[in-house]
Amino acid sequence: SGVVIGLASLLLLLPVRAAQWEQMADTVFQHLNTDHGLPQGTATALAEDNDGFLWGGTQGGLARWDGYRFHSYLSNPYDPNSLPDGFVSCMLIDARGQLWVGTNGGGLARYVRELDRFQTIGAGARGLSHVGVTALAAEADGGLWVGTEAGLDHIDKQQRVTAPPDWSRQLPDLRIRALLKSRDGAL
Repeated sequence: SGVVIGLASLLLLLPVRAAQWEQMADTVFQHLNTDHGLPQGTATALAEDNDGFLWGGTQGGLARWDGYRFHSYLSNPYDPNSLPDGFVSCMLIDARGQLWVGTNGGGLARYVRELDRFQTIGAGARGLSHVGVTALAAEADGGLWVGTEAGLDHIDKQQRVTAPPDWSRQLPDLRIRALLKSRDGAL
């Protein structure tokens, strides 16, 4: 019965403790938008790199948040080292800490940190099955699975696009919407 009384006393104090905590705690959330430098107001993808930067993909570009301000990366058709398309559909940090950015109509871009620019992989004979990249999944060895509007592609650790496996042709729909690697390595 002493345990029950002690537990009941603790439960009665919880609302008081919670109210005191609310008075002492700082607000954890900040509302960041285009007024703070975000390129566009609709967030479509998020990632955190190994340096602690937060990357936000939008329908109008990519932004890197350092905790104080945004640095925006926009698409520029006259600059082959810019983001290939402003509509970011997905992002991933791979096993080597590289940021990959899937776009709605420009293919896949890898951020080259040392040069502060992007390397693009488009669609075509030695490229992706489609420029609309919809999903990404990393492999432990540095490879990357890429889901597109027209199928599943694989990029090996040397960053060459390789032919998709035969089983991918048997998927019920070639429009890939999401990818996930299980703990045992299955896709």
